[in-house]
Amino acid sequence: MSDVPALFVDDSPLCRTWGARMCVANIGHNTEATLLWQPYVLSVSQLLDDGSLHWDDSAETQHETRIFSVGGVVYALGPETMLEIPQDTMTSTAANVPMRTIRTDDPPLGASFTLNDCCYLLKHTRPCNPGPSPMWVFDPDSGSERREMGWVRLDHGAPRIHSELDKLCVSGNRAYGVSDKGRMMWFDDATGWACSEGPVVIQNPINVSKIDVMSLGHLMLVGCDTRCCPYQWSAFDTISGELCRFPDTVSGGNEGMLFPALAVRCSRPHKMRYIDPSLVYPHSGMRWGIIPPNAVVVQKDE
Repeated sequence: MSDVPALFVDDSPLCRTWGARMCVANIGHNTEATLLWQPYVLSVSQLLDDGSLHWDDSAETQHETRIFSVGGVVYALGPETMLEIPQDTMTSTAANVPMRTIRTDDPPLGASFTLNDCCYLLKHTRPCNPGPSPMWVFDPDSGSERREMGWVRLDHGAPRIHSELDKLCVSGNRAYGVSDKGRMMWFDDATGWACSEGPVVIQNPINVSKIDVMSLGHLMLVGCDTRCCPYQWSAFDTISGELCRFPDTVSGGNEGMLFPALAVRCSRPHKMRYIDPSLVYPHSGMRWGIIPPNAVVVQKDE
């Protein structure tokens, strides 16, 4: 795999560090909302043209651990509460919606995503439970009858998601994540769930401490922090189902990606690293965002 091109093509130093981050959501042009703890706040940061990060207003939160962004409003969800935080005022108020179906279930909060202006939540299952991951949906539309229902549990669960994945990534009308077996999985609200039958995106899913999935056009970028190996980066082609593993070992996927700059914050060391823009279709160099044929992982290589 020595001829596989590098994922990152440039970097710049970061002068400011940040606290412990529980969840990140893209909310605009090179702008993201970050849920921090100690103290519990929702903070907004924007990548400027000079490569520096500008930290905007913040809003106080309580014990929320997952965030969703829909229609200019950030929703912060916890085990028993949900806050509404408009981006223009950054003032948090309690959302007056039923929470009982989530609050009374035993599994902790798991992976979240926003699809077609609805918020979805998957809960991690206990190791002793062989069943699918339970799944809920919330429609925040103030004119919708579904909003009054609050978080509604769906009849069909998801394939067992990896316990170290806390956010699925949306591209088009699908949300993509990683299963407990290390395979790509995806969901759309018309056909439900499906799972890749090709090579695994994570080779040793047991020894993983963090997984993050980010969108590069029709490619899904997967960052994986392992306990026994260097940081791993892979790309899954959502059209062809092909997979590529990059030689890069720098950490940082858990800090989110700023779009359209394709900038990833790395914590070891503190740097902003920039992804090769030719991986995104369309590109001015007409590389068309494809995985180079000699970089495609095939089953016999596993």
